[in-house]
Amino acid sequence: PTQRRPKMSDPGLLAYRVDPYSAEVLTGNRPSASKKVKLAVGLLLLGTVLLCTGVGVFFTQKDGGIPLMVIGSLAFTPGFYYSFVAWRAWRGDAQYSLDSIPDV
Repeated sequence: PTQRRPKMSDPGLLAYRVDPYSAEVLTGNRPSASKKVKLAVGLLLLGTVLLCTGVGVFFTQKDGGIPLMVIGSLAFTPGFYYSFVAWRAWRGDAQYSLDSIPDV
């Protein structure tokens, strides 16, 4: 029997691609997937705040901004990359999957 593949446009449906080389789209709640996405977005936001604060402090006080910019860039870089991967997997791009994001 042929199974009906859920459409991404179904209302209220949490659908995402787990394996980029599979046509299977899983639905339902996967706690590890939501945890991965929350951590990626959290790193992105934390990195953005620290980078902006570091730049502001650097241009006003000249001494205290460098450590904040370094820590901010260390948080921003993986946060941006994994948020991008999660967004592309959510959109259904075959080259991206949530399994590409490491487990927490």
